[in-house]
Amino acid sequence: DYKKYFRNNNKKIYFNLRLFVNNKFLRLGVPQKNIDHINRDTYSDYKNFFSYRRSIHKNETDYGRCISVIYRY
Repeated sequence: DYKKYFRNNNKKIYFNLRLFVNNKFLRLGVPQKNIDHINRDTYSDYKNFFSYRRSIHKNETDYGRCISVIYRY
């Protein structure tokens, strides 16, 4: 049931991506001790993160790119 990941507030719908991904990892067998969440705000921390939402709100022409890869051999 995906309803637990959504909430309504001020006529907007919010999706709890952190909870969704956490639960997905748990269902795949990843122990909670191996799941970590950074408590960083990508919108306000412009020096360390790109933000599409921030760029739209500030009418910026671009929002940067970021890619992460985890490779195990």
